Amino acid sequence: MKNRISLLVKIIVSILLIWWVFGRLDTGRVSILLSRVNGVYVLLTVVLFLLNALSIAYKWNLLIVAQNMKVSLKRTFVHYMVGIFFNSFVSGMGEIKRVCDLTGDTGEQQKCIASVFAEKWTGTLCQVIAAEITLIIGYLQSPEDFFYILFVNTALLIFLLGIFLLAGHLSRIPFTDRFPAVHGWLENFRKAHTIYLKKPQYIVVAMLLSLITPILLVLIHYLLTLGLGIKKVPLSAFILYMPAITVFSQLPITFNGIGVQDALFISLFRQALPLESAAAVSLLSHLVKAIIGVLGGTVYLLRSPGQSGRPMSEVGAENSKEQPCSLSGNSPEQNRQ
Repeated sequence: MKNRISLLVKIIVSILLIWWVFGRLDTGRVSILLSRVNGVYVLLTVVLFLLNALSIAYKWNLLIVAQNMKVSLKRTFVHYMVGIFFNSFVSGMGEIKRVCDLTGDTGEQQKCIASVFAEKWTGTLCQVIAAEITLIIGYLQSPEDFFYILFVNTALLIFLLGIFLLAGHLSRIPFTDRFPAVHGWLENFRKAHTIYLKKPQYIVVAMLLSLITPILLVLIHYLLTLGLGIKKVPLSAFILYMPAITVFSQLPITFNGIGVQDALFISLFRQALPLESAAAVSLLSHLVKAIIGVLGGTVYLLRSPGQSGRPMSEVGAENSKEQPCSLSGNSPEQNRQ
């Protein structure tokens, strides 16, 4: 019930923001711009989005290896694409799905959660740091335009740094020892999370790989602008604004970032683009993301159910199908008993 209410609230917020955005625009002009889009540029951005997904899957695979789990890069990429599909409906559902699928491959849920947490944390932290740098530059140029968004981004940066350190102490929360199942689950997660603190080289490499995403997102949206026939926008504008737009579009306050992204596009790009052009780029970006979501759904329908982490002869015929995901702290084998 709570999930349904949360989703409904996000949809309402998205609708209100879209209404606010398009109430300021000449929608006819936006339609004309979108009707002239060059499909070659759209196809190129789809390819770049897939390359970004592959780079994230590679980073996640390294973090999985750090947990002494053996899963192929191909299988990791499949899980990530399926996660994109599920995130198209509810933000965060993709991460839950990735944990469930990886647990089905390995049977080690806490380690799987720790790997997804570390992948998501390094990626988000890198994007927030990129946004912090560009927002500081923007603030120095126009304090009144960037003060509040810089303040919120700085708070996010502090929160992300703190949550990684606190994640390793969840099992020490008072009173959790009164609930053995919960305490045991948290303790197992703490041990899995601590592995990254003991192997910081994996986090360093993951952070470096995370730089690929903001770079590609700048290039993707610049190409979308060119695809709309808009030629006079400097690449520096996308370098300055896209990190912040990416970060705030991921906040779980709207449906899949719809509304927040559009509002930020017309607000931040107003010095570099007409409002209608900025809105058209944002709408085209939503379309490309939807295409990637459809591709993820296709992977979900066509993927092999077999486990990649271990040979099928070791796993056994009973585990060749996808395992149910449980938060009980037990392995899938224990849950079946």
